[in-house]
Amino acid sequence: GRAPDALLEFIKCGGAAHALALAADEFRVLRTAPAPAWAPYARLHARLAVIAAPNDAWFPAHHWAECRAAAPRAAFEEIKGVRHDFVTDAAATAATAAAAARLVRGMLA
Repeated sequence: GRAPDALLEFIKCGGAAHALALAADEFRVLRTAPAPAWAPYARLHARLAVIAAPNDAWFPAHHWAECRAAAPRAAFEEIKGVRHDFVTDAAATAATAAAAARLVRGMLA
């Protein structure tokens, strides 16, 4: 079929190597990036809503704790079992949308 041929062409033209290089760079950034500055967000007080997933490499647990400490009046929603790639999975997308809806309803109440 066409899929094996397309995959072979992708590998031949360096696509796989390029994708792996991008992934390696992303993990280097995650490992070496400084902690976010939460102060600008904290000034939003109750107008700030944060959705986080413990399995998301871009928003690890210590960032979640720092954000909550810096902006205690913000609305927080934690989504368990969802990762950064939630848009690739229907159930994870639905869980994220439901979390956003809960936050908005709470802010409008």
